[in-house]
Amino acid sequence: MVEVVICVGSSCHMKGSYRVVQTFKEMAQEHGISDKINIKASFCMKNCVNGISTSVDGHLISGVNISNAPDRFLEYILPKAVSDNA
Repeated sequence: MVEVVICVGSSCHMKGSYRVVQTFKEMAQEHGISDKINIKASFCMKNCVNGISTSVDGHLISGVNISNAPDRFLEYILPKAVSDNA
């Protein structure tokens, strides 16, 4: 199970973190991996200046925003979910 944590603290919330959560959930469904990832919300992850704070299995991903969320999903989450469950 891949653990994806997205900050929903004040700064990240203002940058659109809830839309990133929704994007990741929708893409997980589209790719048939909803049962292979656990998407969680977290309050401040202490990385406010670098986009919406997101981590995948504890690895911090900087610069996530509404526009690049689909690309970040394809780059970091999908390969991990597929390789962890191969």
